[in-house]
Amino acid sequence: MTRYLIINADDFGLNHSTNLAIMDLLEKGWITSATLMTPCPWFPEAAEYARTHPEKCIGLHLTFTSGETPDERWRPIAQGEVPSLVDAEGYFYPDVFSVERFSQPADVNREMRAQLAYAERWGVRVSHLDNHMGSLYGVMGVQSHLPLVFQLCAERGFPFRLPTRFLPGDAIGDS
Repeated sequence: MTRYLIINADDFGLNHSTNLAIMDLLEKGWITSATLMTPCPWFPEAAEYARTHPEKCIGLHLTFTSGETPDERWRPIAQGEVPSLVDAEGYFYPDVFSVERFSQPADVNREMRAQLAYAERWGVRVSHLDNHMGSLYGVMGVQSHLPLVFQLCAERGFPFRLPTRFLPGDAIGDS
């Protein structure tokens, strides 16, 4: 059986320094793929790189949380159409538990598809999907949206990067 090692850098689009680091790592071959965060302010820079480097393996880091730091708050791509995904100020919730507790499947589905369509409108040839902070996995035991993710992957022929096990604290860290 042939095994492959995939080294992925997520959070592409988070900020300029993250983008520069990921682009450098891709160019030098130190990583084999990266995943884009469409709601983030530096997404256009990352998307331009992906568009002009179609040979690179660039996926979509489905983003449903924000606020790991106070200056990193993001709104959904489907703004105004996904009320269960945002707090009173219109930003994604800052933690996985809130996503699991308040999100409605129809809103999750709408936002996933909006993020994918947005990346494709920027000319990104999406190679695979994964999820920022594991917010769709159901790690907090409240609600999993993995069936929706798997349905989208099946429709579009995308692989999905999913950890084989969760360790304590994974729900608050990036997966």
